[in-house]
Amino acid sequence: MLISKAYMATVPLFITTLLTYYLSVNHHLPHKKYLVLVSICLLIILNWAGLITTLVGSVDGQAANDYSLLFIAFPFYILSATAFISEYSGNKNNKTPAFIDCALYLALPFKLLSGPLESPSVIRQFKNIGVIPSTSRLIIGFTWITLGLFMKFVIGNRLQPIHLINSVDPIISIICALIFELKFYFDFAGYSFIAFGLAKWCNLNIICNFNHPFTAGNVVLFWRCWHISLGQFLQKNILLNFIRDFKSRTSKAYLASFIFIISAMWHGGTFNYLLWGVFHGVVYFMYIQYIKHTRVPKVLAVLGMFSFFIFGRMLAIDPNIERLILKIGNIFNITYYFNELSWHLIKESLLYLNNKALCLAASFIALEFYQVKKQDKDFYHLFRRPLSILALFIIFLIFGTNSGELLYARI
Repeated sequence: MLISKAYMATVPLFITTLLTYYLSVNHHLPHKKYLVLVSICLLIILNWAGLITTLVGSVDGQAANDYSLLFIAFPFYILSATAFISEYSGNKNNKTPAFIDCALYLALPFKLLSGPLESPSVIRQFKNIGVIPSTSRLIIGFTWITLGLFMKFVIGNRLQPIHLINSVDPIISIICALIFELKFYFDFAGYSFIAFGLAKWCNLNIICNFNHPFTAGNVVLFWRCWHISLGQFLQKNILLNFIRDFKSRTSKAYLASFIFIISAMWHGGTFNYLLWGVFHGVVYFMYIQYIKHTRVPKVLAVLGMFSFFIFGRMLAIDPNIERLILKIGNIFNITYYFNELSWHLIKESLLYLNNKALCLAASFIALEFYQVKKQDKDFYHLFRRPLSILALFIIFLIFGTNSGELLYARI
């Protein structure tokens, strides 16, 4: 009799929980600051072995096998395990929580597949789980869940640029990267908001993982608004652990930039992800060291951020290195932009896109800019007002019952 997928997935999670709790209670690890780096190396090895895939899913038809099913959500709870060990191992002033709290921390049902990567401090809230939430929490949770369902199922799942990935035409490559960037945002943010709302219903306050990232005016602000929990996790467990070893401002900037490579390799141990991490690290370093201190015209800043989004996503979505190099080279080949055949191919490719979903995505982001311009600092408040949330809920009921993969649920 075959072991069910659900049962298989619990095996490494249970083993990880036992090991995590054992190391936290019985050992003082002298080199705890290297735990995250060791975890990233483990994930890279599993990725090379084909037991886990990258967070972008499988653009080349890579399918999960029976062995890879053992490692569902492994990249997320392995980092949570390292955070738990770092927090409690050898810390006499911070008593290790009960084993059941450790297990629940690693595998909170609504955040297991895609985060957020919570600090172990959330365990202090577990005593409130099971208590009937207040009316205000029910309403607030409902608004976040509805917003998440709308973003993921009405918009995110309908953005399907995968058929464009094989083209090396520069314009098609740019369009493909742009739509993938939107798809990742609406898919991942949507799931994060569903998890955030469910946590409210369970009397838990977890991290709100997104804060209008596309409205950020520079790369530093962007990474403070995109996958916020991962940024905070890496800052606490890597940057603050090693920053004392670097004396000069420049060397500290190198360290901060290197963290992008670590983050990229957590997303996927492939060469294109290495390039993605290097690219983001270089851009981050150039900004904090040079561009930050200069006056950049607003038009150039907008074009710069647009190029940052597109080029970075182009690197992340294509593991075929030969094809990726061709795409990058063709972007700087001006003849493609004046080739009649090229424009014909573009027209044919765009026929397969869901224009309604693209319009919805563009309108949604335009409204985000409007909210930020109005200096409304309550995350996504414009979309969670009574009339707005009622409209989103009705639209979801009518148009949101479609299937689709969860990009950030990596196996």
